[in-house]
Amino acid sequence: MTPGTYTGLVSCPSDEDYFSIALNGGQFVSATVTFSDDEGDIDLRLKDSTDTVLVYGSSSSDNEVAAHGTDVSGTFYINARLVSDAGSVTGNTYDMEIEVGAIPTSEADCTDDVDNDFDGDEDCADDDCASDAACQCATDPFEPNNGADVAATLGLGTTNSNLSVCSNDDDWYSFSASGVITAALTFSDVEGDVDVRLYDAAEFATGFDPDNLPSSTLGYGTSVSDDETITYDSTGATTPPSGDYVLRVYLYADDDSTNCVTCAWGNTYGLTVTATP
Repeated sequence: MTPGTYTGLVSCPSDEDYFSIALNGGQFVSATVTFSDDEGDIDLRLKDSTDTVLVYGSSSSDNEVAAHGTDVSGTFYINARLVSDAGSVTGNTYDMEIEVGAIPTSEADCTDDVDNDFDGDEDCADDDCASDAACQCATDPFEPNNGADVAATLGLGTTNSNLSVCSNDDDWYSFSASGVITAALTFSDVEGDVDVRLYDAAEFATGFDPDNLPSSTLGYGTSVSDDETITYDSTGATTPPSGDYVLRVYLYADDDSTNCVTCAWGNTYGLTVTATP
């Protein structure tokens, strides 16, 4: 195949479509299939010469896009397949657009849900987008608290609302407490998955390295649903804690751009830390 637009293609049950395309090192291929999902759900995959799936477009709505960049010359394959049939006739029709070009040197568009430069970081998660207006993390009263060395002091029993966290902007808090410690975060997971970890402050006595965080935590909340809660009983600890604690709040994954409401960069959350004897 060569780059261009192809119309009137058909995908049927048990009859997948394959199209080959040659790429040179430093090139990318992007394939877009347009169709009505009401007539049948078509998925799109890009494969290499060993039949390994490199990337795929899979949803339950109209149209799919898949793109891949390579530093090695070779033949690659576009695979369109009907995952589930629907409508009044067998199979579904689709159009396909194929684009080939040189891999961009930077993230050209910071809001298109595409890793334009194929470096593994998409949109605002790419350092190229750090200065883009759409990628500015909202500020809150505790900023700048982007590391354990500049952790914001947190009062116990106070509910702090409308705090902001982004994938390139962790929030760190410090507090002193004894007894049973509870750290509760409230947020909407569809706007971004927020996680939390609790550390003994002694773990950072020799300094803070964001690329080499302690592997040992006193507790963590890492679900894939709304809200997170950590409960730590310092009185029953095998190794007595120092009494000083550090809390890391971070964005594990941003919204999926499908179910979110605000769909802004990062997410907002509420935080309350309490301690009972």
